[in-house]
Amino acid sequence: MLKWFSVPAKPRQPNNINFPTRMYGGKKLCFQPRWYELFNWLDYDIESDTVFCYICKCAEASGHLTSHHTETAFTKTGYCKWKQALEKKKGFTRHQSSEAHKTAVLRLITAPATSRDLAVLIDDNVIQQQTNNRKMFMKIVRSVQHLLSRGLALRGEWQPEKGEEDNNLLSLLKFSCFGKDQPDIEAW
Repeated sequence: MLKWFSVPAKPRQPNNINFPTRMYGGKKLCFQPRWYELFNWLDYDIESDTVFCYICKCAEASGHLTSHHTETAFTKTGYCKWKQALEKKKGFTRHQSSEAHKTAVLRLITAPATSRDLAVLIDDNVIQQQTNNRKMFMKIVRSVQHLLSRGLALRGEWQPEKGEEDNNLLSLLKFSCFGKDQPDIEAW
């Protein structure tokens, strides 16, 4: 579950407003709403006339991405260099290909979409087998504790006529597991 803090529920992407202009080398430039189509993670802040990376902000706010792995221009201060916004090695493209952004996408979008609850993935038979194994293991532990508290050996000796070993631990386990509600020790 994500903790949103000051991150909106979805990216703010206003279209029908007059975006403020900024001067760059004698040219007036402003944010272009068509950029939302190219970079759907853009989150425009009207008050500061800057954009943020919605995915990185969410990842940082929820603890999926630490602040020293993020680009502060896209998570804290806001990006507003409109002249460089679409340049290949600068602006939005550079951010989209950055390790910080890729990590945020992986942790917030890709991994949750491909991961399912383990209980759903594990077959019911496997769950039943694990439960039986856990019960049997605990019976073995309790039996060993019982024999040791009485000063009895765990092992016995080989009985050639029976073709098996006669030992205290196995005898105690067979005795304690006798009943309809208990899994059979020999099958285990």
